[in-house]
Amino acid sequence: MREAIRRQWVSFVAFGAALIALGFIALGVIGFATPPSAFLVGGFLVLAGLMKTTEASRLRRWGGFTRLLLAGVLSLVVGLPMLANPAASERSLTLVMATLFTIGGIARIAATRSSRFPGRPYAMTSDAVTVLLGIAIGTGWPVSGAWTVGTFVAIDLIFDGWSLVLAGVVAYERGQRARRHLRLVRRTTATAH
Repeated sequence: MREAIRRQWVSFVAFGAALIALGFIALGVIGFATPPSAFLVGGFLVLAGLMKTTEASRLRRWGGFTRLLLAGVLSLVVGLPMLANPAASERSLTLVMATLFTIGGIARIAATRSSRFPGRPYAMTSDAVTVLLGIAIGTGWPVSGAWTVGTFVAIDLIFDGWSLVLAGVVAYERGQRARRHLRLVRRTTATAH
């Protein structure tokens, strides 16, 4: 199993880079939209949710599967109603996002703690940032509006992407270390005979 994950390092890096790009695009779009609508935030959540659940389904045997699947499903559960009813008030958007970030981040921390996978500390950092963003949105409610929520969604996407890029880098490094060790063992065994 570990070898399969090591071979998937490119997938982790590419998927993480896609989430980072989505986060930066979200920052740019949210910054230009006046005021940013629940429709934009919902759209980014649905896109991220689809990306995360698709990647999770590809990596079913990976230790971080539960964390990734949970993040994707939560993004879809919150994003789809936002797309369906973009006229929802900023107050309800703010409260929903504060709840999503806080509860979702805590659940992701629990899932991350209960499994072992490359880059686990980076995932824990990303999950802790998610909880902090939820608390920041919640303590500012009802004053914090869609612009704040949209910015925090983008920040969450960027941090989640970085955790996956770093997981890919760690998996790659472990694979390289294993290959070097195997070559050393083969060389030592060959010279002993």
